Amino acid sequence: MQERDAARKSNPEPAAEIKQLAVLDWDDCVRDEKGMTYQLLHNALAITARESEASPLSRAVAQLNKRMQSGLPATDSAPLLMKTQEDFTKHLMVRHHIFSPKIARDFVDKMLPELGKEEAASLAERIHANFKEQYNRSIGKGGPIEKNGVPFPHCEPKLLPGAKELLDKICTPDSRVAVISNRDHDDFSGEVKHMNLLEKVDVISGSTRREKMPEDLQKRIVSALRGDDREVARRTLIEARCYAHPDSNSQSTGRMHIKPDPTRLNRVLEQLKVGKEVPIISYGDQLSDVKQMAGLAKEGWKVKGVIINSQNPDVGKDINVDGIPTAVIDSMKKIDL
Repeated sequence: MQERDAARKSNPEPAAEIKQLAVLDWDDCVRDEKGMTYQLLHNALAITARESEASPLSRAVAQLNKRMQSGLPATDSAPLLMKTQEDFTKHLMVRHHIFSPKIARDFVDKMLPELGKEEAASLAERIHANFKEQYNRSIGKGGPIEKNGVPFPHCEPKLLPGAKELLDKICTPDSRVAVISNRDHDDFSGEVKHMNLLEKVDVISGSTRREKMPEDLQKRIVSALRGDDREVARRTLIEARCYAHPDSNSQSTGRMHIKPDPTRLNRVLEQLKVGKEVPIISYGDQLSDVKQMAGLAKEGWKVKGVIINSQNPDVGKDINVDGIPTAVIDSMKKIDL
């Protein structure tokens, strides 16, 4: 966790005077994660192809560019990166399990089916390595982002429409703002700092890998997967899911308290000394952003949720999420400020 900068902390309000806590998700709630991923992966393709100009990847990228310039819509069998940025975003907003390594591999498998399994995996890893390097550069880690010969030379983290207005509105002396993300904490905090938003936020909490998976659980996973009892396997995998993140190439098995696990939210409440009488509203693009408050709802806390996702089937409705009244909207600009 990281508190807002010293200037904002120098005169903290007493806990009794806090009138509201706003809890925000980061990716695709405040920051345009899908749009940036799309642009950086296209840039990574161009960079990787340029590293070996006569490679099959160079021909595949040329084919990709030609198809996209034609204006024809991508077919269902086409790689995800052949979609427009808008369609790419819509597609992934209801497929939260698809991350950048898988998108890179999707391109290689569909555009270069003649490659062997190991060669395809190696190429996808090279593309993703360039993606990660350009991402780090975009948030001020390392040199400047590559601008020559790439389709998106000005790619950088951007706020989604309406995010700045919401932050300006909720950042008041008698409110507190926490941003809780499943993104790696180092990347996440780097983005917030790079975008000059530290003064808007009291606490930021990204995922960490502080706790290793117990050896007993590792053994039970192996046993469950080899056995015939699907229910035992299901329960064991649910128990283990907080020890790994799908957007990581690392083999690390650390516990990260992934939402809807309430651990990090509870730490925020403790750190900010938020009492049960303080209304809490959580904003995010997924149900898990609201479900992290389920325990508080059962205890009688004043909690509300807002899901911002244009592809959610309940857009325009007020729904109940684990006992939490929740509004579903298609844009942060629809929030009544």
